[in-house]
Amino acid sequence: MNEDSWEPGLVPELPEPGVDLYQDSREKRDGTGQTWHTLSWIWTTTKINLADGADENNDEVLYLEWCHSHARAYQAREEVLLLWEEMRRTLKFLEWRGEWWIDGDADEQDIRIWSDEEEVELDEEDYVDL
Repeated sequence: MNEDSWEPGLVPELPEPGVDLYQDSREKRDGTGQTWHTLSWIWTTTKINLADGADENNDEVLYLEWCHSHARAYQAREEVLLLWEEMRRTLKFLEWRGEWWIDGDADEQDIRIWSDEEEVELDEEDYVDL
């Protein structure tokens, strides 16, 4: 992998120690889509240990809820990384294209118009002065 690749940064980060999961002490962040979820009641309840063992599925429900929230968080992180990489590549391309024009590599004979089906090369007489 080269150093410009976004892939080495996809290692999931561990949550910071001391993060409070109770919604009373958290503030809503600005965001759209699924970047913000209200903490489910299931995270703030304590496990009820019934003597007859009738409620043994409680851990599985908690684990399933954790898996869903972990997957959403990972997808959001990955999307942000991909957007940063796309922005970086766009800037690199625009820098290269600007240097290409400034250096004079863009001769009129070399400029081409691309369409979906064919490539059309323009001559000087095809240009219209604006």
